[in-house]
Amino acid sequence: MRYPEIAFRALIPALVLSACIAEVERPEHADDEAVLDHVEALGFPRESAELNGDTVLVDGDIVLDRTLLLEGAYEHPVSSSADGLIDKGYRYPALIAPEHQANIKLAFATGRQAPSKAVRDGFIAAAKAWSSIPGSALRISTTNTGPTVTVRMIAAERWKHPATPCPHVDACANISLKGRPGTNLYIRGSSMLGDCTGWSGSNLISITRHELGHTLGFAHPKEHDAKHVKGTKTCPRANELECSEDPMYPTIMGPAFVQRGCVVTPARLTQDDYATAKAVYPEMP
Repeated sequence: MRYPEIAFRALIPALVLSACIAEVERPEHADDEAVLDHVEALGFPRESAELNGDTVLVDGDIVLDRTLLLEGAYEHPVSSSADGLIDKGYRYPALIAPEHQANIKLAFATGRQAPSKAVRDGFIAAAKAWSSIPGSALRISTTNTGPTVTVRMIAAERWKHPATPCPHVDACANISLKGRPGTNLYIRGSSMLGDCTGWSGSNLISITRHELGHTLGFAHPKEHDAKHVKGTKTCPRANELECSEDPMYPTIMGPAFVQRGCVVTPARLTQDDYATAKAVYPEMP
């Protein structure tokens, strides 16, 4: 299958909201409504939540722990030095504590969930990209000793619940919690994107930077009136779902689009990503 020149929304986490969200699977639990109340309190639409036993998948590729969600653990106030423009329930539902920002460890699972060399190299490059933003305190490395983000690769034939918390997309990640980065990041052994079966080129660049961004506390684009970092662009659309489908939103945390030859865009960090990282995680004077 070849793709047209006109870009279209890709079925990977960077697309933000997949069409399958409209068909969420919600096992019957007495506290399901309470779970959805907490999802809404974080600024995510109730309809974007998929309840999968011990985990809750939000916005297609953000993984939350059900018990911790019910305890309100994700709902701590968020602030930064960006003139109060960062707030709970907007693009940054959680931040990493200052003592961890420059000492985040990137690790890779071993055994059955060990990532391929290409995927390992992709995430190492993504860590370097987030760590090289001028004016930002973020430093992620395989040699660091701080809180760990572990990349887990699951074979395509096992890419379903409960082996993965995000069976409908190509990757997902835990978001930061209690001042620490997200603990786990999951990626499918091969992509669902037609002839983009191998992880290489711009599709690997896009997905690694996007999902690593979630572990740092960055969420997806919100509507035009959401709070944001001064100097960056807000999504011009009326609601979050429309924002997830807008290819012009200039951030790696927005949707990914695929063109002919499996060229994915955006694939690299943008000026908005630089400005956001600098504002949310400023270097100490």
